[in-house]
Amino acid sequence: MNVCACANCVLFISSYSESFETIDRQKKGLHEVFDPAGVSIDIEYMDMKNYNTDENVRLFQNLLTYKLSHHGK
Repeated sequence: MNVCACANCVLFISSYSESFETIDRQKKGLHEVFDPAGVSIDIEYMDMKNYNTDENVRLFQNLLTYKLSHHGK
């Protein structure tokens, strides 16, 4: 699997959802560091707080595998 065709890409995986209280600060920090360097940020949310199951982990892995294998196509 070609993980990322872009040399200036970061994949941030949050174990929580976008509504989690610290996500905005985390995203702000990522953008403060990576935006000036011209690095693209992709963010994916596992939402393990609401869906803490083996099935969710498997489905999330399948989703990432699909997205990463089709990135930039």
